[in-house]
Amino acid sequence: MSMSLWRALRSTSRWVGLAMMEIMLCILALAAWVVVASSAAAETSRPSLDVGFEVAWGEITLGEGVFRLSEGEARYDIEGEARTLGPMNFFYPWQGEFSVAGARDGKERSSELFQARSTSSRGQRETRIRYQPDAPAVVEVAAEPIDEPRTPVDPDEAAAGVDILTAFAQIFDRVHATKGEDCAVAVRVWDGVRLFEVESKTLGPGAAPQDRPWSYSGPTLQCGISFTRLGGFPTEGRWAKDQESKTSRVLHLAALNKIWTPVRLEISAPLGDVVARSRLD
Repeated sequence: MSMSLWRALRSTSRWVGLAMMEIMLCILALAAWVVVASSAAAETSRPSLDVGFEVAWGEITLGEGVFRLSEGEARYDIEGEARTLGPMNFFYPWQGEFSVAGARDGKERSSELFQARSTSSRGQRETRIRYQPDAPAVVEVAAEPIDEPRTPVDPDEAAAGVDILTAFAQIFDRVHATKGEDCAVAVRVWDGVRLFEVESKTLGPGAAPQDRPWSYSGPTLQCGISFTRLGGFPTEGRWAKDQESKTSRVLHLAALNKIWTPVRLEISAPLGDVVARSRLD
């Protein structure tokens, strides 16, 4: 490990926390793909799907996980687990699991229950949110304390929000609908505490290098991913400052067996470059 990477990992708990937030983005993006890809896979008699992934900083593996999906004609369920590895596990040991249950009506998907549990050096956390048609989501358990100073949340805007998995699923639905030509989507997300917008922009054709024996290499569609804070974020402490202007994310999708599949997610931030790769072995 180079001294610069080692110093960066050791610098402050704030940078470690930011790294974990970006790793969770990788996890959620790949999990959302499981939902969408399974729909296309069902046409080839594969209603269930397992996906493995790895998250790395250069040659250093930071985390890994696996997701499993079961899907019927009117319902879908996702469950998965992930954990930190290597230096990240030394500085910020974390492991978690989550599940999503939802309904299908043709090509439309609606999440009904999102649950997540995690264990880290900061203790155990749990989230449980029930989403209701034409009504505000019911936050049964919030992962973060809501009694600390935060920016206000508009109740009407929160009522129209979806879970983060559904947001990414809508991006991938757009890619499938346009046969890999466009991924422009903007979706509002309400996670029970924070309200924000996830936006995807079409960046055009790209290419993914085969920098792992098991990773994809070849032509891709590039999509830029950004987040805009709308409410519910801390106004004090280390999480108050918005680092979005210093962060860029590029999602690469490739047509594998006629299914547009996220094969790579690149995140560039002040702490360095983090890459999530889908395992194709």
